[in-house]
Amino acid sequence: RNKNQPLKLNTIFASGSAKENEDILLTDPEYYAEKICELFDLWLFDTTTGISISPFYSYAQSVISGKPKYCTHSSCLKHWLSVHSNGDIYPCGRYYPEEYRLGNIMDFNDLHDVFETKIYKNIINKSAIRKQKCREQCNVYHLCNGGCLNESILAGGIENIPEFSCTAFSIIISHIKTRMQEAISRGIEFENIYNKYIRNIIKKRLEMNENVK
Repeated sequence: RNKNQPLKLNTIFASGSAKENEDILLTDPEYYAEKICELFDLWLFDTTTGISISPFYSYAQSVISGKPKYCTHSSCLKHWLSVHSNGDIYPCGRYYPEEYRLGNIMDFNDLHDVFETKIYKNIINKSAIRKQKCREQCNVYHLCNGGCLNESILAGGIENIPEFSCTAFSIIISHIKTRMQEAISRGIEFENIYNKYIRNIIKKRLEMNENVK
């Protein structure tokens, strides 16, 4: 904080090298969400901070815009690939089992052809199944978009809803939504209450509301 360095928070899941220390990973999504909400509030009400925290800033933007802004909720399918040092291609930079290896970069003349492989088409089809399940039972689907492909794989399969992430995100985004609604209701009084990143988001929203009148 004192060095004004931005911070990014990533959840550690039981995959890759983390499986070697699986016993120390949190298994209670509600406890995890509670602590993340506490951290969000510390950042939210820190009027002197000069750092942006990801994904808090993106989550706040999502709540205000009504559209997911963070990669794990904005569906990176057909928009993202990860090429390892040996040329092997995977859906993204997270850890994936070998069965999700899409080929080697030397096998393709055009990266768009990777999206036409049998493995990738299977990913698309099974992701659609998961998204439909989420759409039918979740009131924050418009901000979650069915969650992260990688987290679903860790939950047992692409078509599966990642319960830990789903439960935690629902709690966290609901908390942030409440905070943002409180901020908007304050109008011009928000200036000396929230950090500059949140102030900018709220200011733009209030300006939009004013222009609509």
